[in-house]
Amino acid sequence: MVSENLSLSDVKALAGHTEPEPWLKFLDVSVYVVVEFVPTTNSYQDGNVVAEDVYENMYHDVEREEADKYISRLRPHSMYTFAAKTRSAAWRKIPVAYLVCENDKAIPVAVQDALVEGARKEGAEVVVERVAASHSPYISQPKAVADFLLRAAGGH
Repeated sequence: MVSENLSLSDVKALAGHTEPEPWLKFLDVSVYVVVEFVPTTNSYQDGNVVAEDVYENMYHDVEREEADKYISRLRPHSMYTFAAKTRSAAWRKIPVAYLVCENDKAIPVAVQDALVEGARKEGAEVVVERVAASHSPYISQPKAVADFLLRAAGGH
């Protein structure tokens, strides 16, 4: 729920989070300080990040054996997704709901709340619910996520 001409990094800064998350390992450290990051390749050496201690930072409420299945499938993530400016905000055109993950160590609650409040300040009607879950509630609490989605879609 990032507004036009803002990036996720911009929203984080507005929420008071100006440093990269401690669990991010930058494969090219210089890209984080570039305000207008323009990717030249999608390689490991140019503008990608990987997470360190993934279990503790993203799956800490999932049984370790199950989490390891998902962790083994993770790949480096493009830094571009943090720095790219949004060109269009879908929440301006369609209903929006947001499930705040209160134990998320990847996207702090303050940043999640800032995303919601930013959209609301610009006129969005955002249905918000909260869950005591990590960054991966669809794994740790699939029923809670499914019920949330059904409510958001008007199912019950």
